[in-house]
Amino acid sequence: MLDSYKSVSNIIKVLKSEVSENKDELMKMQAVLFQDKDFFVNKIQSFLKEQIDLDYNFYTVNDINGNRAHLLVRQASKIFEKYIDGKEIIEFDIEELIDSRMFDNTNEIIILDLNFDDNLINLEYMCKTFEYYYLSYSDSFKKRLEAFIDYILSRNISYLE
Repeated sequence: MLDSYKSVSNIIKVLKSEVSENKDELMKMQAVLFQDKDFFVNKIQSFLKEQIDLDYNFYTVNDINGNRAHLLVRQASKIFEKYIDGKEIIEFDIEELIDSRMFDNTNEIIILDLNFDDNLINLEYMCKTFEYYYLSYSDSFKKRLEAFIDYILSRNISYLE
């Protein structure tokens, strides 16, 4: 057996055993990012009503590229009425809704997650969208959403400790 192959093979075995030993911890930590959809939607709707006095409705939408997104849509959203309402499949990529180059969407539509489980919300998606350079949310709206997500994640991490 080649010494270099043996060395690489041994390192792989060690890494696999470490992953195996920490698999339960890893799964618990990843579970923090996955929230029960009904619970999360209810909480964020209440939070937005309290913080900015706006009502949001939950929708699941499919786009032309086969993406499926969970959305919160502000009542009387012009974007929703014009481009989404009543359509089985929207005719553009769903992520364009939060791209300031495509839509003036400062607080009308929030993409909660993309291509994820129907019963869960993947908070990792929202956290990553906050980093978009062309994110269409206003800075104050983005900060409120970040504060809410931070609260949810921190609360769930504290349960693990």
